[in-house]
Amino acid sequence: MAIQFVNNLDINQNYLEQVGIENVGSDPASGVLGQIIFQTSAGVLKVCTTAGNPTGAVWSEVGGGVTTVDTTDGSYINLTPNSPTAGAVTVTADLSAVDGTAASGERYLTKTNKWATVASIAGTTYDLTGQASGGTNFAIALDGSDGTLDKVFLNSSTYITLTDGGSNDVTITHANTSRTDTTSTDAPAFGGTFTAVQSVTTNATGHVTAIDVSTVTLPTPAASDNYQYWVLSDGTNSTNITSTGTATFQGTSGEIGVTESSGTVTIGLRDNVTIPNNLTVTNTLDMTNGQINNLANGTASTDAVNLGQVQGLIAGVGLFKGGYNANTGLTTDLGAGNGSLDGASNIALDLGDFFAVTVAGTAFFTETLEPGDMIYANTDIAANSSPSIGDYTVVIQDANIAGEGATDGATDKGVAGFNSAHFSVTSNGFVSADIYGGGSTLGIVPSGGASTTFLRGDGTWVTPTGTTYTADQGVNLNGTVFRADLISYTAQTIAANSASTTASRTYPIQINSSDKLVVNVPWTDTTGAVTSVDETTPGTSSGTPIVVNPTTGNVLVQSMAYNGGSNVGHVPTGGSATTFLRGDGTWVTPADTGALGKRIVLNSALAYVSVADSGGVRTFTVDVSNASVFGSGAAALDVKCEVITAAGQTVYADVTRSSADLDVAFTGTPADSAYEVLLTYVG
Repeated sequence: MAIQFVNNLDINQNYLEQVGIENVGSDPASGVLGQIIFQTSAGVLKVCTTAGNPTGAVWSEVGGGVTTVDTTDGSYINLTPNSPTAGAVTVTADLSAVDGTAASGERYLTKTNKWATVASIAGTTYDLTGQASGGTNFAIALDGSDGTLDKVFLNSSTYITLTDGGSNDVTITHANTSRTDTTSTDAPAFGGTFTAVQSVTTNATGHVTAIDVSTVTLPTPAASDNYQYWVLSDGTNSTNITSTGTATFQGTSGEIGVTESSGTVTIGLRDNVTIPNNLTVTNTLDMTNGQINNLANGTASTDAVNLGQVQGLIAGVGLFKGGYNANTGLTTDLGAGNGSLDGASNIALDLGDFFAVTVAGTAFFTETLEPGDMIYANTDIAANSSPSIGDYTVVIQDANIAGEGATDGATDKGVAGFNSAHFSVTSNGFVSADIYGGGSTLGIVPSGGASTTFLRGDGTWVTPTGTTYTADQGVNLNGTVFRADLISYTAQTIAANSASTTASRTYPIQINSSDKLVVNVPWTDTTGAVTSVDETTPGTSSGTPIVVNPTTGNVLVQSMAYNGGSNVGHVPTGGSATTFLRGDGTWVTPADTGALGKRIVLNSALAYVSVADSGGVRTFTVDVSNASVFGSGAAALDVKCEVITAAGQTVYADVTRSSADLDVAFTGTPADSAYEVLLTYVG
């Protein structure tokens, strides 16, 4: 996460060490002048040269293209500049001759960088016969007056003409040529021949340099060969198709298809065949994975019937429509037609249509339904007609779980299981409760009890015999009452102390030799060590809060007053309603430092926050002496400030202080409440 600076960053002419430029895959749509990015896709550093917000920013590559230009003179050309030059550089080139200066209109510069006169070559014809660059009678003619090249001759004919047009313009003219092509119109007969061009060779200029021809001889057919026609047959009838004839396969649209592949012609029915008349099938019509659409109504007893006829024939009997989710209130097997059976968006049903409940719930008119229950439409129900529960018949299939209720009528009857420890069930389903038989068995109370008998642990009714009570050590028996025989006992009205949890102070009750309960408490006889204990005048603590001196005889206990630092003791005297005990042991009136910290929203609607704009900078001013901040007397110089976004991220703005005003400046115009400040008062 980046640290936000919301004002200009002045590093006071210090270096930025090991700094990286923001990496982006493509040029951002927005930017400010001078903003720098590193475009990772191109691997270049770019700077924003046209600002844009939120779009329209233009980014230019830094250091792209030519940065400096330097040239070096050649043998025949002088170039400037001759040293590295930056910026918009203009390169100038001048011809150079090492042996002098050209005479106006009479000299030319040769390839050896020397000046020569035109008169030395004017009117001269150069015969290049036998040269590598020429051929027979190949010649170049120069005009005798100005030495310019005028004509090129080949085989005593003019094929290329060069004309001096003045102002250093030369016109090149190529002589017209003609070509005669022939075309054979008669096809050769069987056994005849004809000449065919195999290939054509051209040179780099596009001129034909050679052709390859061959003679082709057509074979003579045998007497048994037939090249006049071919036979088309359907197995019973046939017809001859001549070389210029056409075989047409007639049928209705989409009935017959003709295809060809690798020389084989296939004629057959298309994927979708239309037969305008009767189709007779003398054997079984197999419709595997298919169906017959748009079947007309059957009229004869042997005719097939369509779905509409079937539904019409069984109208009123009803159709099974699939499952019903009583938890969601929707059908489950009608595909896109799934919907509710009640409410304003119910689906349409015919008399007798029915559903089987697959998921338990109460969505159907709040009826409690379970898997296996059936819902029947007992009338025709139109879609979106808000039917009532009376339009349906619900059949409970007795597969629901048995429930409990206050009355017989309010209790669900259904399937239930029985605890084998309490009940016995015959193979015919007769349930009877087990009778308690004693010991660990479970069951109902057996019959046979009376007002003088009790159920004994062995499962029988008996009259109990007398009971004998025996007292153990430390306990006396008074009739049927057990009593602890204490050594001494006096009735007390004084409340007892609470039980103590002090360690090493608890002792067990014992029985002495007379079978009496006693508590043996160990103690040491220190009679004569301390004769009296009294208090003395409090002193000042030097580290010990209570001093006992002397420790024998007339013992005096002295409490020591707190004296600062680690000198533990009681609170010294001298305090008042306006003073507080300070760490040095003295009573003082502390200075009012105000609140230690505050979080302030930078919103100009607050009485202690104001805002001002100047030169593209928006400054929020917080009055720290306001009662809602640190109160009267607070100085901005004593306040630490951290700037955060409303989301809690620390940002860096320009913070200045003057008197009671703390100024926070941002570039741009951030909105009220966009930023907050955390203030700490150190005064």
